[in-house]
Amino acid sequence: MEEIASVGVGFPGIWDTEHNCVPYCSNLKWPDRFPLTEYLGNLLGKTVYAGNDASAAALAEAAAGASLGTRNSVLVTLGTGVGGGVILNGKLFSGSHGVATEIGHMITVSGGELCTCGNRGCFECYASATALIREGCRLCEDKPDCALMQSVDGDLKQIEARTVIDLAKVGDPDCLELFEQYTERISEGLVSLINVYDPEVIVIGGGRIARGGIFTGASPSENGG
Repeated sequence: MEEIASVGVGFPGIWDTEHNCVPYCSNLKWPDRFPLTEYLGNLLGKTVYAGNDASAAALAEAAAGASLGTRNSVLVTLGTGVGGGVILNGKLFSGSHGVATEIGHMITVSGGELCTCGNRGCFECYASATALIREGCRLCEDKPDCALMQSVDGDLKQIEARTVIDLAKVGDPDCLELFEQYTERISEGLVSLINVYDPEVIVIGGGRIARGGIFTGASPSENGG
């Protein structure tokens, strides 16, 4: 620990620089106005800096990753939720209150699915791994004899995003339909980001989706005929 000067933490929420706290973090269910840097600083005995995880990732991509060499870029992370980071004129953009890049909570479907943030129709409700799992469970409830239900031996708790994606890749018509709907929703959100920010590059990342191989190789419809 003596070799560590300070610690940086990225988390899926908003950082209030004025009050040095996390005002609200719905996915982790932390208490409101959680003093994250103070809490970790006391544990570690080090100065701790905090910020939104996707914003930190966007900075990293601009400094040494997929958007290196650009001035204006957007990072979208697709995982349990949907996060985002925006670099404008070479600097991280966070808006007046640190919430300018909460991409997952822009409304894309009026009156749509209930989000963990309390609103309805957020981009996160349709573009996350959680969304694909939800639709997979609904498919199994509507069609108990479907291939997806059989692949998890009737246990809906075993459905993951990649479970749906893998079946779509081999041409299962039900999962292929779910996949097409899912990627269409993602595309709609990306188009909105292009219209708002006009970036040179959009970088797509996120652990759960990456493990599912959703954007690697040919599309499921090409693989499955």
